[in-house]
Amino acid sequence: MNKSFTLLVAAALLILAACNRSTVVKKSISHNGDKMVVEVYAKIDGKKLHDYKKEFDVTGMTKEEKDAIAKHVMDSIMPPNEGKE
Repeated sequence: MNKSFTLLVAAALLILAACNRSTVVKKSISHNGDKMVVEVYAKIDGKKLHDYKKEFDVTGMTKEEKDAIAKHVMDSIMPPNEGKE
């Protein structure tokens, strides 16, 4: 993605860490030419919930198609309310 998206994710993670010290969530989406790598690590109350890393071939895909893949993966791994009480 771009630098502003990375900064937004970092800021969200810092806010999340400040709100709930026992929650660790790390998300990363990186592009390298025709490859996109999606990584998610989540630990809540000391219990590892996710440790996911997958590489996708995105040859010829538009930015919107790549974003849709990344969103689908993130939504399927980390539903919006997971880890919230």
